[in-house]
Amino acid sequence: MFDPPHLMKSLRNNFKRNGFKNGEHDISWNFIEKFYEMDSALPIRMAPKLTKRHITIPAFADLSVKLAMQALSHTVAAGIYTMVQLKALDPVASATADFIDYVDKLFNYFNSRNLYRKGPMAHPLSPSSGHVSFLQID
Repeated sequence: MFDPPHLMKSLRNNFKRNGFKNGEHDISWNFIEKFYEMDSALPIRMAPKLTKRHITIPAFADLSVKLAMQALSHTVAAGIYTMVQLKALDPVASATADFIDYVDKLFNYFNSRNLYRKGPMAHPLSPSSGHVSFLQID
């Protein structure tokens, strides 16, 4: 049996170290770093839980599932999208935001415990849930 929280932590560590490529699109940790730099300078932050520890991942912090999931959260994805729309980040950062949002939904999908939790992927698989269509790759 796989352990979703620790798989996500490993995913974050590999993502930071190597990045990914989705077709022609580069998915890069650098966009999270750039977003953090811009967001941390704002008086009201878009991702207030995102800290320097999430970005630099000091010794033993790479063992923290919480830091991994906060860095790969819907909030961070939405913040990157917002910065792209405001032209503060390059439009290619959208691929990274898409990836982060997908990872967040995937984590919720595999880590759900409640029948009535908010969010489309935050509840267990059922005939009426969107889980199957979410996992289908075109």
